[in-house]
Amino acid sequence: MGAGPPDRIRRAVERALSDPTRPVGVTGARAVGGGCISPTARLETDAGSYFLKWGGPDLPPELLGAEARGLQELADAGEVRVPAVVARSASGDPPWLLLEWLEPGSGGPGAWRRLGAELAALHRHGDDRFGADADNFI
Repeated sequence: MGAGPPDRIRRAVERALSDPTRPVGVTGARAVGGGCISPTARLETDAGSYFLKWGGPDLPPELLGAEARGLQELADAGEVRVPAVVARSASGDPPWLLLEWLEPGSGGPGAWRRLGAELAALHRHGDDRFGADADNFI
């Protein structure tokens, strides 16, 4: 698989995507950017393309879980398009996070204006309290 994840993570992702009637296999992987401090890859599978991010030995195991919760909260607000969280590592497994693959694009005319309006709408969402339900990483 070359630039893909370690075999243990690949097998865990295949289990997460599979069900008893339809096993899913990883058919290819290529390194992509966007992981900041973690390796990332575009995974090709029998079920489509995904973005996979995984951690090495120095990554706090709870970091990718916190990222998944944050992405879900952004998605729940419904203002800015974020990739859907497809699956993530179980407790005790090496940390990994599987997201929907979104094709990069140029955005076209008005993209920055639209993004600014979406971010402003996102910031209008409020709560009765300040902060998140759980500690996070910045």
